[in-house]
Amino acid sequence: MTKTKWYAKPIYLLVALVLVLTLSLVTAAPVAATTLTVDTSAPVSATNFHTIQDAVDNAGAGDTITVAAGTYNENVVVHKDVTLQSAKKHKAVVVGVNVGVYATWAWDVFRVIADGATVEGFDVRMFIPTPPVDWATWDGHDGIAVKANGVTVRDNKVEGPGPFTGWVHSTGAGISAILCDDVTIENNHVRYTNGVGLWLTCTNSLISKNHIEGTQYTGILLAPWGASYNHGNLIAENKVKKCGTQWNSDDGIRLGAGAYDNVVWNNHVDGSSRSGIKAVSSTHDNTIVGNKMKGSPGPGGGFDAHDQSAGTRTAGTANWWAGNKGKTSSPDGLCK
Repeated sequence: MTKTKWYAKPIYLLVALVLVLTLSLVTAAPVAATTLTVDTSAPVSATNFHTIQDAVDNAGAGDTITVAAGTYNENVVVHKDVTLQSAKKHKAVVVGVNVGVYATWAWDVFRVIADGATVEGFDVRMFIPTPPVDWATWDGHDGIAVKANGVTVRDNKVEGPGPFTGWVHSTGAGISAILCDDVTIENNHVRYTNGVGLWLTCTNSLISKNHIEGTQYTGILLAPWGASYNHGNLIAENKVKKCGTQWNSDDGIRLGAGAYDNVVWNNHVDGSSRSGIKAVSSTHDNTIVGNKMKGSPGPGGGFDAHDQSAGTRTAGTANWWAGNKGKTSSPDGLCK
C-alpha cells in the first residue's frame, strides 16, 4: 500500500499554513522608534553622539534626535525620516561651516532630503565667507533647505549676516522648499538674510505664522517651477517686516510666474521697499484675502497691493482680492 505523503494530508497542510502566517507576522513587526541624543558633555555611545550628522547617520526611520544646548559648527544632511529637535528652543545653535566645495548643496546648514523628516527649535546661523566668493558659485545656499515631501520645519530661528548697509552677494534663502509637496513651515523667525526670507517652489504646503524681517530680497517668494510646484499652498498669518532692504527694491510677499490656486490670508506686511503683496502678470485664480499692508511703497516704489495680471476677477485682474487693508493699490480696488 502506498503511503500518503505527509504534506498531502490536510491536517499537516493546515499546521504548515499557520506556521508560515505566524512567522510572517513576526518578521513584519515594526522596529520601535528610538530617541537618540547629541550632547558633547556625555561620552559617545550607541545612543549619544557629539555631532548632529553622526546622530542622523546612525538613526533609524522614525527616530527622534534631541540636541542639547550648545554650538555645533557643521552642515547637516537629513537623509532619514527622523525628528530632529533642540532640547531647549533655540539653545542648540548650528553654525554653517566652510566645507571647501563650491556646490549648491554643500553650504546649506540643514539640507533635508528625506520624506517626512522634521527640523524643530534650532538657532541656525548661515555661513558667510569673507570676502564673498564669486556670485556664480555662491548664490543659492540656504539656512534650511527642504528637498523632500511631507517635511516639517517648525520653531527655528534662522539668521544671516545683516542688517545691511549696502548691497552684498546673495546667500540664498533663510528657509527654502524646492520641488516638493505637503511641506509645513511654521513659527520660524528668519531675519537679515542677504537673500530671500522664504523661497517656496512647492505645492499643497502650509506656510504659517512665520516672522520674516530685514531680508535683502523678497520676504516670502512663491517661485513656481514651470507649470508645476505652483499651486495649492496656504500662506497665512505671517509677519513680514522691512524686506527688500537697501537699494534692492523688492516685495514683502510675491506670487511668482504661473502661480495659481493659492491662498494668501491674514498676513501682516510692513515697510517693504517695493510692494507689500504682489502678484505678477501670469498668476491667476489665487485668493488674497484679509491681509494688512502698510509702509509701501518704500524707496523702490510700488504699492501696498499690486496685481499685474489681467482677467475677470477683482478689479480686472485674474485673482481674487477681498478684505485687504492698505493705502495704495494697482489697480485700484485691491485694498481699502
